[in-house]
Amino acid sequence: MADPEEPRPEATEGDSGACTHETLTETRVAEVVELMLRGKFRRGSTVRGLAQKWGVGEQRAREITALASKRVRASLTDPDELAAEVVPAMLSALHSAVKEGDARGVAALGAQLLDVGGLKTKKIELGGADGGPIPMIFLPPEGDEWQG
Repeated sequence: MADPEEPRPEATEGDSGACTHETLTETRVAEVVELMLRGKFRRGSTVRGLAQKWGVGEQRAREITALASKRVRASLTDPDELAAEVVPAMLSALHSAVKEGDARGVAALGAQLLDVGGLKTKKIELGGADGGPIPMIFLPPEGDEWQG
């Protein structure tokens, strides 16, 4: 029986015209990472479904999902890894969610991307002394004369 983890003949061409090959395991791990990032991964049912889809036993599917889980966990603690792997995977998942019309997935991934990129907004409550209003002074734009 042929080893299912042999490199597949499918290739992608880069700008240089050179081909790069992905192994079947790497492709499957990337698929699981995307499911995890989109919040679509459920430990038992997803593993069984992937095993059936890939034509492998549940134990092999669990091994692949464990690799994906380790990759996601490691990337969330290492900023360089985060930038190199998770952000592109999140963008890919976001693109898929938009294409499929998955509004919840789009919202969740958008929030995660903002958080990861340090762009998440924070609500700031302002108040004066004893919680009262804050006095404000409005200055006219430069070059304009005050006509009060």
